[in-house]
Amino acid sequence: MSYNAGGQRRILPSGNINGLRMARINNEQISIGVGECRDSTDSVNVINPSPLTVDLSTSGAGGLDTGSEAANTLYTCYIISGSSGVAGILSTNQTTPTLPAGYQYFRRVGAVRNYSNSDILDFSQGGNSNNRRMVYNADVNGLRVLTNGSATTPTAVSLSAFMPVTSTAPILAFNYEADDKDNFATLRPTGSGHTDFGFKIHMQGDKNREGYGVIEPITNASQSLDYEVSDGADDLDLSVIGYHDNL
Repeated sequence: MSYNAGGQRRILPSGNINGLRMARINNEQISIGVGECRDSTDSVNVINPSPLTVDLSTSGAGGLDTGSEAANTLYTCYIISGSSGVAGILSTNQTTPTLPAGYQYFRRVGAVRNYSNSDILDFSQGGNSNNRRMVYNADVNGLRVLTNGSATTPTAVSLSAFMPVTSTAPILAFNYEADDKDNFATLRPTGSGHTDFGFKIHMQGDKNREGYGVIEPITNASQSLDYEVSDGADDLDLSVIGYHDNL
């Protein structure tokens, strides 16, 4: 049997999600838009007829599932449903929230980052179906995961502070200062074991050439990638400005 808000009775396609897009309201609150989905077990429908507000400063349905707000934390956002209706909830558990009484079903709709000042980082979530694109609307310096990287052998960099366990497709802003015009930096999934491929940033032109841009490499399943530069005098900065996700 399918649970539907509003008393409707129909079965959505397996794994379906449509709408339910997240948006930032203020430093403490986000919204979940109108939409519908199958729950995480693909057993019931969850239909949301009007926008929902989720608040980091409260607990229970419409707030945090357990504990209190923490800075420098990635929170997963879920839509939940049951005999008490439909609501949103935030959790540090990226796969399974603690459900309040009256709620039996859930579906992940995205994740948000609570910054060092305990303000939710501004963001834009694109997409209406399973594939979503998350972009942080923040200065790259606050999204930095590597500063002045100069390792000449594969060195792991974790991106997990800014992207959930469901994603291996980061969107990175880079700044690369090469000591020589023929130098390059390489990115590849951590532990790939292959040294003959990777995402390569190659500088051309004069000595001490500096370049910047946006790239979309691939991480391993733990949201980690290896970087290396061809010369120890080079400097590489990396910032996670977003990621691609699959709900």
